[in-house]
Amino acid sequence: MTDSEADEIFRFCLRKMEICGIENQEEYLPRLFRDEVKNFIIRRGINAITALRRMGVAVSV
Repeated sequence: MTDSEADEIFRFCLRKMEICGIENQEEYLPRLFRDEVKNFIIRRGINAITALRRMGVAVSV
């Protein structure tokens, strides 16, 4: 994960907390950020598997 991707996730977390009206952001942000990083990594893996399958590469999970 690059610094710019981490920054994007961080900004996404701030926006998400703003939309949801989270008042205790200092406590909630580390948990949300950790979950969003996990989601990012999972999505990246799924996208990679999908790309490989489209190329005809056999992928076992």
